[in-house]
Amino acid sequence: VPSELFCMNQLQKLSLRNNQLVSLPDLQLWSSALKHLDLSGNCLHTLPDGICRSQLCFLSISANNFSLIPPVVGHIRTLTMLDVSCLLRVRNLPTSLGHLTQLQALITHGTQINNVPAQLMNGTRDIILYLRTKLRDCQPQHRMKLVILGEPQAGKTTVVCGLRGKKASLSNMASSGELGVQTV
Repeated sequence: VPSELFCMNQLQKLSLRNNQLVSLPDLQLWSSALKHLDLSGNCLHTLPDGICRSQLCFLSISANNFSLIPPVVGHIRTLTMLDVSCLLRVRNLPTSLGHLTQLQALITHGTQINNVPAQLMNGTRDIILYLRTKLRDCQPQHRMKLVILGEPQAGKTTVVCGLRGKKASLSNMASSGELGVQTV
């Protein structure tokens, strides 16, 4: 594929589907006009790193020879639609897809994705949020702060005791109706 093809100033949509391509040129500069790139049905097993500098809104890499979705895809921040369907060897979505905050459609049919819970696989937004938490390596927090406000003698202490699994008693209550600050 000639590299000049990806640099044409007026080219907005490029379909290279079903051409038995095995590689693409690694460009440092991509045309900002190119918004739609269809690479489906080829023999690609990787994408050039330079693709992250593109302004693509649509990218299809379906039905190629990828054993994993190139993490560089997650750095094309302008993507609104990504088609990774029919990638038979792909088992995981890269956490870098969590960067794709503008993504509205992620097409995954014909894949065997197993690093995202099955109940999330039908919702693009849920998948992206899940991958973003993985990207940040979030750890569950087992502590929280709760502030309960209300009039005196309104049952605030009873609520706190109930949350702690204890029964409210007069000894738990302060005379002013306020509960002392405690870390649980």
